[in-house]
Amino acid sequence: MTENIEKLLIGISGGVIGFALPHAAKLWDRLTKTRRIKTAIINDMRFAMKDIENKNSWLSRDVSGHLNEVDMTRVVVINNMHLYLGEKESFILRCKYWEDKYCDIVETLSDDDFTEYSTIHRLFSRYTLKFMQMKEAFETELGDSKEMAKACYKDLIKITKDIEQNMHRLTTG
Repeated sequence: MTENIEKLLIGISGGVIGFALPHAAKLWDRLTKTRRIKTAIINDMRFAMKDIENKNSWLSRDVSGHLNEVDMTRVVVINNMHLYLGEKESFILRCKYWEDKYCDIVETLSDDDFTEYSTIHRLFSRYTLKFMQMKEAFETELGDSKEMAKACYKDLIKITKDIEQNMHRLTTG
């Protein structure tokens, strides 16, 4: 009788393990994929943030010593510094992993995680749009181009701080 009970328990244990093992493997794969996707997105964001920091550094350079070399109609004074905000240039910020793997990201991340990551990407888009608006301020006859560029520049700095705060919260919390 004990032998039959042992066989029954072994059979039940084998069935439970046989049933649970594929589900555990799927769970492990999903957790691993989620971790890898999060790591890739954060790396993508860090590269984008570095591009923003470099661009802000370029925009914030004081051209006071070179005023005779630049178009003064495109120079804005902020905090007693002459910034050449009207320089003709473009700025494209590309988060390749986010763009290329968007469907995988949406399917893999939880709603809360996706919301956090997409908030930062919306801020990246706002930065790019605001940069373009700052440059376009010098190409229009409407309004005071220097005041519009100054307002855009201040917005760029605020957007950068918002990105930094969100990324800090994402990577430390």
